[in-house]
Amino acid sequence: MRVSVTRILAFTVIPSVALTIALLITGVRFMKTGMENAASSQETGASMQELSATVTTLAGSANSLKDVAEELNRNLEFFK
Repeated sequence: MRVSVTRILAFTVIPSVALTIALLITGVRFMKTGMENAASSQETGASMQELSATVTTLAGSANSLKDVAEELNRNLEFFK
């Protein structure tokens, strides 16, 4: 039985090259998705830090407002 080089290429080399290319494309897609997920995680982390800073500022402002309200109540006692 005589096998031609063309048949060997057609049934062994070409499919393995095609498979390799398909795997590379899939790997690039997974890598891109992973990078997008990492970027999204970084954005979420930055947003959470910003939210934490805002809540801390708000808590400080609320305490200051409470102090002002208490002082106002003490001052109003004078007129009672």
